[in-house]
Amino acid sequence: MVPALLIYQEQIGNDNVASRNTSGSNSGFQVQVGDRNEATTNRLPQGGSTEQTQLGDDNTATVEARGGNGRFNNIEQYQDGDGNTASVLGFSNDNTFTQLQYGDDNVSTFERGNTALGNNYEVYSEQRGDGNTSSFRSSGNGGANILASMIQLGDDNTASIVGSGGDLAEILQDGDYNTASINQGGNSDTGDISQVGNSNSATITQGN
Repeated sequence: MVPALLIYQEQIGNDNVASRNTSGSNSGFQVQVGDRNEATTNRLPQGGSTEQTQLGDDNTATVEARGGNGRFNNIEQYQDGDGNTASVLGFSNDNTFTQLQYGDDNVSTFERGNTALGNNYEVYSEQRGDGNTSSFRSSGNGGANILASMIQLGDDNTASIVGSGGDLAEILQDGDYNTASINQGGNSDTGDISQVGNSNSATITQGN
């Protein structure tokens, strides 16, 4: 049995890169303060946790479980600045994902990928600013009992959720010229879109 590990990476300055390639159950913290930083965690196994914090401009935070187990993980990504991208890729069962982005022109992505399993997990995304994009997609087989919640505060934002069976999908947008869509292709789904403001667009599609 591989013992639990704690991995801590801190960078203060410009043009930094922090990478973490994991094995076994462990916790990782990646903190970057500066411009054009990049934080990456690969091969996340079972029962781990990752926190990525970036304060500055043009940052990229990525957590990817492809090649690892990708179950029972807790992922948190926080970005405060402009032009940021946060991605969570290739997970399976029983995970909790949180992304917080403050600023303009940010991109938040959750992509389960074509893993055979993808049940019972929670996704939360919050963006404050204008011109942001938040998307969640559960593809492949399975993918049931998913709670996906997105909040966008600002104008010209786009939020989309694509799920499968037994899902609860919620989108809240406060501002003008926002677009929200929910597409659920299974049974016993619940979709809810709330928009406050003017010239907004909302679409919910359900069914096999």
